[in-house]
Amino acid sequence: MKKNKPENQKKKQPDEASGEIKTEELDFDRLLDEFIKPEPFVPQPDNIADPLDSLTGLHSVKNRFRTFEKVTYFNRQRALKGLPTLDLPLHAVFMGSPGTGKTTVAKALGRMLRRAGVLSRGHLVVMERSTLLGQNYNAEAEKTLEAIEKAQGGILLIDEAYQLYQPCDPRDPGKFVIETLLTAMSDEGRRDWMLILAGYTDRMKHMMYMNPGLRSRIPEANIYEFEDFSEAQLMEIAERYFESNGYVLRDDAHTALAQLLHSDYAARGEDFGNARHVINIIQTQIIPAMATRLADVTEPGIDDLSEIHAADIPQPTLHKNIRRRAGFTI
Repeated sequence: MKKNKPENQKKKQPDEASGEIKTEELDFDRLLDEFIKPEPFVPQPDNIADPLDSLTGLHSVKNRFRTFEKVTYFNRQRALKGLPTLDLPLHAVFMGSPGTGKTTVAKALGRMLRRAGVLSRGHLVVMERSTLLGQNYNAEAEKTLEAIEKAQGGILLIDEAYQLYQPCDPRDPGKFVIETLLTAMSDEGRRDWMLILAGYTDRMKHMMYMNPGLRSRIPEANIYEFEDFSEAQLMEIAERYFESNGYVLRDDAHTALAQLLHSDYAARGEDFGNARHVINIIQTQIIPAMATRLADVTEPGIDDLSEIHAADIPQPTLHKNIRRRAGFTI
């Protein structure tokens, strides 16, 4: 029986000093933080990419940020010698499926850039189309400028940013958001902020392809593609979640969960939630099933309240469609 007893670790509380602005869209980000590897982070001089190294997967993203780290260090050394430095283009595009860690990486990136002296605060503000459109037509510019002001010193992440681009509707108010962002990105007086446009890969590629203004302000080097988690990584995510929350998978439950994730992974489509999918299964199916099983136990012991049985794991669904991807191609 696999009984890796969970460590009794105190959960981290929000860092008020970070100035992070929380919105409802950030709820899932706390769950992704559970997947950070347990080994402690030991800060090293000028090594700003260390926090990303602790995240599961994301190999191509990590490699790109290691290059960014080296350029940042190079700039710092030139500045110390009184030499001109290279202006690093910060604004970026994060492309990938839901639940692949885009918001988590943005949070880590903000902390890294503050530590490197590139951003003054490093906090994260998350917005989307619905929070940037005003009640009155053409009020979007004001709402967008307010969001940029909140993000001063940190990062403004616009989730599902492709929804702002509606080429079939010339009166769609999303165009005012894009126009305001383009103006702010070109403003030399607004250097202490970073914009991240995030969303599905195909749709973000199409949006960038159709918008020369965005392409000219966001270089190819700042377009990051977040890969889907592998089947093994999804299982690792589940195991870490259970361990960090005081649960133990019995051998039969481990096998049942592996079969379920194998089935779901094989049938994943464009909207597959990756880490979010795993957490949803745990929180809405496995834990409720466990609670129901124990409802008639008068005085359950620690093992009863901790051990997950195979009976608690939902049966794999018979999927008709296997890995169908939709979207734009260029």
